[in-house]
Amino acid sequence: MRSKKVWDIEYTPEAEKQLDKLGTSVKARIKRYLETKVAPLENPRKEASKLKVGKYAGYWRFRVGKYRAICDIHDKSVRIVVIRAAKRDEAYRLDLPRVSDPWTLVIRISDLADEFEEEVVPHGTRG
Repeated sequence: MRSKKVWDIEYTPEAEKQLDKLGTSVKARIKRYLETKVAPLENPRKEASKLKVGKYAGYWRFRVGKYRAICDIHDKSVRIVVIRAAKRDEAYRLDLPRVSDPWTLVIRISDLADEFEEEVVPHGTRG
């Protein structure tokens, strides 16, 4: 006997793009897992691990083979929002902008530092 669906599963536009990049069969496998194994659970956290550090701290990770679905679980609205889907080794990487010349990024940061440097006032010298 099949369980009734308790949780709604939603996907951010970014997660949908990531799923599309993984390919049709992997996308179907991840979605099938979330819809059939996770959605019917009273407490989906039993199938997940809480992420404790980094960019995704506070979110929940579901393992689907060598892939990961990083989700935000909303108890009040009884929904799980998938915010990222990727291979295990790529799932937790920061999405930094790609630059053709690494020095471009250094220059931009140093430009910002110059702006902040002008505004820095030593402690105790304000009137």
